[in-house]
Amino acid sequence: MLTVAMLVTVVSAQGRTNAGAEKVILGFIESYLNTDHKAMEKLILSDAYELLPRENKVLRISAADIIRQMKANGLVKQQCTSSYYTIAESEAMIVAKVDFHYDGHIVREFITLTRDRENEWKISEIKKFFVKTERPSELAAK
Repeated sequence: MLTVAMLVTVVSAQGRTNAGAEKVILGFIESYLNTDHKAMEKLILSDAYELLPRENKVLRISAADIIRQMKANGLVKQQCTSSYYTIAESEAMIVAKVDFHYDGHIVREFITLTRDRENEWKISEIKKFFVKTERPSELAAK
């Protein structure tokens, strides 16, 4: 069974919730959890990219390749929980940290949102990291 836990903290400098940005962040989480390429396609700029470390190199993956890979994977339900918070924001750009918590590791994504030509929030950059954590069974043994 899929469990989703979200910490909602997207707030503008004036203390109001930025509903447009929050919708994009929550949509990103939902599309990841369900491997929903159609939903992701609506959230990401066509010239966006993902940076992914591999050993001592960084891979740069285009938005088209992100969507293509999600489509190839099919509608897979991820078995994880999620959380996020906003790191920094301005009227033109927001950076949020999104964590997908699996047993034994976290997929940590730093997403940058910018405004498109219609002044709507869209994802322009994703930086992905894999963080090893202790499994609950390992913690119980200590």
